[in-house]
Amino acid sequence: MKAYEMIIEDREHVFKCVRPAENVKQLKTIYSGNGEFVRIKDVTEQYPIDVDIIRNVLQGRRAGTFGEVETDIICALIQRLYENA
Repeated sequence: MKAYEMIIEDREHVFKCVRPAENVKQLKTIYSGNGEFVRIKDVTEQYPIDVDIIRNVLQGRRAGTFGEVETDIICALIQRLYENA
């Protein structure tokens, strides 16, 4: 799984967000229809997410580890898993 930064423009707004996907094709399939993709950039190296860190945070052994972007990536993954179940 990779993390991609997207800049999406609709007729009124420009949005910037980071979301997970296997590749750019999957990313476009999941998020198309929200406007025009202005830029897509692989930012996986900037936002490493480790399962052991997630486990420690959830179990209360580590707090404040993830920033907003990492949290958004984790939530997007969980949301997609539940929607596709």
